Amino acid sequence: MENKENLDFTKGLRFNEGKIRYELIPENALKEWAKVLTYGANKYTIKDSKTGVILNDGANNWRKGLPWKDVLSSLKRHIQDFEIGIDNDDESQLKHLGHAMCNIGFLLEYYKIYPEGDNRNHNYLNKKKVGLDIDGVLADFSGRFIEEAKKHNVYSKDYTFTQSHWEFPYEWGSIWNKIKDNEEFWLSIKPLVPSNELPFEPECYVTARNIPTEWTEKWLSLNGFPCKPVYSTNYGSKVKKIKELKLDIFVDDCWDNFKELNQNGICCYLFEAEYNKKYDVGYKRIKNLNELL
Repeated sequence: MENKENLDFTKGLRFNEGKIRYELIPENALKEWAKVLTYGANKYTIKDSKTGVILNDGANNWRKGLPWKDVLSSLKRHIQDFEIGIDNDDESQLKHLGHAMCNIGFLLEYYKIYPEGDNRNHNYLNKKKVGLDIDGVLADFSGRFIEEAKKHNVYSKDYTFTQSHWEFPYEWGSIWNKIKDNEEFWLSIKPLVPSNELPFEPECYVTARNIPTEWTEKWLSLNGFPCKPVYSTNYGSKVKKIKELKLDIFVDDCWDNFKELNQNGICCYLFEAEYNKKYDVGYKRIKNLNELL
């Protein structure tokens, strides 16, 4: 910042600090751009053949608006020709890069003067309806259950959730009987995914839990997850409910559910867990919900 007390006030003052420096624009690039604009102004100026009256002012033709993807397509053609070593456009005999600059200039201007022409494929216009399982996707049920087994001295390192889902050894049955109707247990389960890292809002949650839905809703709320409908199949198939909800995508950790849903035309991803790593499901295995994006 200049010290204004030491200025020469006998000369005109001009404070330019922090302002856009238009003098940095390359002169030759600007000239090539202007050539293309001039060519277009002449090309698209249409006059009445009898009176000579201008019917369409070519200089402002582009300002009337063009579909953004049409402009983008033209830009790509000029870049493609330049990339393969062709410098000048066949029709105008002007630089392809000058034409590319012109198209980029149109698009930058359209942000302000023609936003209604933006016909790009925006993700927010094609949002998928995604449903999520709870246990093994959002909630660490198996980890919490093992904690409980250790607390009651019925845990062995040989015992783990090794089946298709989280079926457990017979010795753990007594623990299950203690916790299955215990609201405190279900509310104490730790999240597998921090709610602030959830990359989208699910359409709903579909769980096989056979507990009061209110407990699951309370757990979701306590852990900051989106307040969306919760549906429980009470250990039954999820196919009918997911079809009723018309979900585009579902995420489950259970191999049996994953297989059944995909067999019935429902796109399901398998959320990775120790007990499902042995199944080769190709690209439909995800380790992070961000992968759905």
